[in-house]
Amino acid sequence: MRAALLYGIGDLRLVDVPTPEYGPDEVLTKVTVCAVCPTDIRKYRVGNGGVLQFPFNMGHEWVGEVVEVGKDVDDVKVGDRILGGGYAGYAEYAPVGGHNLRPVKGKPLVIPESVSDEEATFVEPLADAIHSIVDQGKVKIGDKVLILGAGQLALQHVMVAKAVGATVIVSEPIAERRELARQFGADYVLDGSSTEEVVAAVHELTDGQGADAAIVTIGSPEASVTALAAVRSRARIVLFGGFDRGVQTTLDLNIIHYKEIELTGSYWVGVPPYGNPDLYGVALKLIENGTVPVGKLITHRFELENIHDAFDAIRTKAGMKAIIYINKPLTSSNGATDK
Repeated sequence: MRAALLYGIGDLRLVDVPTPEYGPDEVLTKVTVCAVCPTDIRKYRVGNGGVLQFPFNMGHEWVGEVVEVGKDVDDVKVGDRILGGGYAGYAEYAPVGGHNLRPVKGKPLVIPESVSDEEATFVEPLADAIHSIVDQGKVKIGDKVLILGAGQLALQHVMVAKAVGATVIVSEPIAERRELARQFGADYVLDGSSTEEVVAAVHELTDGQGADAAIVTIGSPEASVTALAAVRSRARIVLFGGFDRGVQTTLDLNIIHYKEIELTGSYWVGVPPYGNPDLYGVALKLIENGTVPVGKLITHRFELENIHDAFDAIRTKAGMKAIIYINKPLTSSNGATDK
C-alpha cells in the first residue's frame, strides 16, 4: 500500500509499504481522508523530539471505513466509518484498537451519516479546543476571552468560546485572517502586530480590567508576553499552540505573583494522561448540529501523491485547512478544487 512517511526533517516520502496486520482486539480500516494538522508542519520542520522514531506517519486527524474486524471487538462492524486514532492517517490502510478507537462512554465513536468524512476530521482538534477553552481556560458565560492567533485551530476556539457564551477578542497580524475571525464570530478583532496596541485595546474593551482568559494558539513567545499583560487579576492563560524545541522567553513573574494569574498548557485529549475521550462525543455533536461549522475552514484538498503541495499550502499560510484524499476520489462532487 502507499504511505507518506517522514524520514527526517524536511524529508517526506511517498513509499510502498506492506498492508498492516491487525490483532483480535483491533479493526482494519481503509483510510478515506486525513487532514493536515499544524503539528504535522512543525514535525516536518523540526522533527519530533525523539517521541516517534523516523520514519513515521504524521497523519492523526483521519477517518477510515472499517474493512475487517478482530474477533474480540464489539460495537463496530464492517462498513462503519470511524474516527482514526494514532499516527497512521497518511496511508491507505490502518489498524485501530484500544483507546485509538476513541471510545465515548465505553463504546467506539462511529460517525453518523449526517457528518461527512471531511467534517469528521475535525472531531479531534475540536475536542482539543473544547478542552482548552472549558477545562484549562475555565471560560464561562459572560467572560471576555482574548484569543491570540486566527489560524484554523484558533477559529475553532472562537466558535467554542461563542458557544459557551463568552465575548471573544482576537489578535492577529494577517489582515485576511482577521476578516475570517470576524466571519467565525469574533466580537472584536485586533491587529496583533504590536503588543502595546493589543494590550491597550483589550483594556479599553474590558473597562480597564483586562481579559478573563487568554488562549495562545500560536507557538510565539511574544504572544505569551502579550497575553500576560492583557489579562486581569486571577485570569487564566492557556498555552495551546506548540513551540519549537528549545524556545524560551522572559516573563515578568511578579505579574503572575501579584495578580494571581493561572498559567497552564493545553495539549491533546486523545491519550493518557491527558485523555478525555468523552470530549470527542461532544465535538461530534457540535459538528452534527451545526453549532461549529468546521467545514467552512477547509481551503485546500489534495490526493495523497500531492501531499507536498498540501504541506506547502499550510506551511506558507496560503490556506486554513488542507484535506488529503487517500482511498477516495477527489472530484467536484465533494467540493474539491485542488489536486
